[in-house]
Amino acid sequence: MSSPLVVTGASGGLGSSTLAAALAGAWSKRAPLLVDLDLTGGGIDVTCGIDHVEGLRWPDLGAVRGVVDPDLLVRSLPASRGCAVLSAGASRVEPALGPPPREAIDDVLETVARASTPLIVDLPRWQYWPPDLDLHTWILLTGTRTRELADLDALLHQIDGRRLSGRQAVVVTTGPEPDRALIEAIEDHVGLTHIGHVPRQPALVNAMERGRWPGSRPIAGLLDNLQRRGRPSAA
Repeated sequence: MSSPLVVTGASGGLGSSTLAAALAGAWSKRAPLLVDLDLTGGGIDVTCGIDHVEGLRWPDLGAVRGVVDPDLLVRSLPASRGCAVLSAGASRVEPALGPPPREAIDDVLETVARASTPLIVDLPRWQYWPPDLDLHTWILLTGTRTRELADLDALLHQIDGRRLSGRQAVVVTTGPEPDRALIEAIEDHVGLTHIGHVPRQPALVNAMERGRWPGSRPIAGLLDNLQRRGRPSAA
C-alpha cells in the first residue's frame, strides 16, 4: 500500500496546489499519483496544464462503491510526464456533474491508497484530514508574515492532536525567506521541523499559464530533503 505525502496551505493563496503538483512532477520517475481534494475547485489538472487531457475526474466517480481495481483506476486518469492526476473540476464525460458523494470519495481514496504508486495529496486547510489515509508525511505550507504564521497556529489548534500521532508533519515556508532565528521560533512554537523554503516565483506561475508542469530548483531541493527524511513509498 502507498503512504501518501500530503500538502496543506495554512493560508489561502500560498500556492499549496502548485507545490503539490511540482513535487509530483519532480517524482515523475516513480510514476506518482497526484490527488486533488479541493473538490469544489477548478481542478489541479489546470495547475498541471493537462486539463485538455482525456481521463476520469472526481465528478465521474460518484457511482464507485467499495474498493475497485486500484491500478485500473489509476490508468483511467489523465496523465503527463509519468504522473497520473485525480482532479476536481468539470467532468469530461458529463460536464454538469458535481463532486461525488462522500461514500464514493471514501471508497476512491481507499482504492488509490492500495495502488502500486506513490501518492501526493493536495488537501485544503478547511478539510483538515483525509479519511482513511495512513499519511507518510504531511507538509504544512506557511508564509512568513505575521498573519500567515497566525493562520498556521490556528490550523494546528483546529487539528486533533491525535491525528498527528505517529505522523511525520513538517513545515515548509514560502514568501520572503526567513532568517534562522525566525525558523527556530516557528519550530519552537509549533513543535514541528522546518524542512525547506520555497520562494513565490513568477516562473512557476508562468509555467502554469503556459500549460507546463510547474517545477523549480527550490522544489528539487525540498524533494531532496523529503527523500533524506523518508519519501512516500509504494509497497
